[in-house]
Amino acid sequence: MIYKAKIPEKYLWIAEIDFEKDCEKIAKSNIVNNGFSPTVNRNAPIEMFKMMKKTIKPMPRQVKKSDSFVCPSGYELALSELEIKIINGDNLKPFLTEKYDDVTYNDGILNDWNLFHFHLSRRYRTDGRVQRSNHLIIAWVTDYFVYFITVKDHNDIHCFTDKDYLEIIYRNWPNLLSPFIVNGVASKELSNNDIKALRECNINGFAVLDNGLVLTNAGGGSMSNGNPIDSTLKSIIYRQEAAKWEKFLVDNIPNIIIAFQNFFMVQPKLEMKFQLISFGSDGFVCCEKTNNFIVKKTNKSFILSKD
Repeated sequence: MIYKAKIPEKYLWIAEIDFEKDCEKIAKSNIVNNGFSPTVNRNAPIEMFKMMKKTIKPMPRQVKKSDSFVCPSGYELALSELEIKIINGDNLKPFLTEKYDDVTYNDGILNDWNLFHFHLSRRYRTDGRVQRSNHLIIAWVTDYFVYFITVKDHNDIHCFTDKDYLEIIYRNWPNLLSPFIVNGVASKELSNNDIKALRECNINGFAVLDNGLVLTNAGGGSMSNGNPIDSTLKSIIYRQEAAKWEKFLVDNIPNIIIAFQNFFMVQPKLEMKFQLISFGSDGFVCCEKTNNFIVKKTNKSFILSKD
């Protein structure tokens, strides 16, 4: 977008600024740098946040097992090797579904219940992933722990819609689900078939535990198009922040021109082109291409430096 100085400003500047386009480029770059491929559509911000939701950051974690967790016979070594990788903070991507390679893919069980599933295997493919296994470890992952809930047969029709996962979590680690308890609400208890039917239509539903507790979606829930609600909201805020900083920059161009003169002791060219480099809720960094300088906005002020 082209902005111009308002009469009677001292400097008759003109500036090309499109932080919305730039934030798309930043999101696409983030996706590529993490080893994924963004789509050609202008959906990079939500694709980036979906990618982040489906990514388990490599960091050391402890493993906790529920009272229902039983390792399948013959898979003890595979389980031990996976546990070692978790404890050491290794990349766990080889054990996750290969569908995660598609940034547009929506994982229903993750969106609904905040649950990952690991393929239990020690045989590796040429691409570095473990061979797909009929035995899946259903798990809840935090920055400090991986909670092994149970092992499920991949061919089970309710492999990803078994409400018993929530029962096991609450029985073993009630603190994980306590933030999602909805008090003072009555809800129909949904069967596994009900949950499966609703999830296939991207409809969010409360889960009712055997003790009567009602739970909202621990994974944040899904939009009607299947996208995670939390990723969608983050992408909206992401764009709003870019728009906010674009307005701030336009409003402060006269001050930036004065600061440029004082800092570099020279008059800047007044036909300017700004490009966003990075940003967040507390500030941004952008470069001006014509005069080759950097503008860094912090909480209280902005700082200029040479590009």
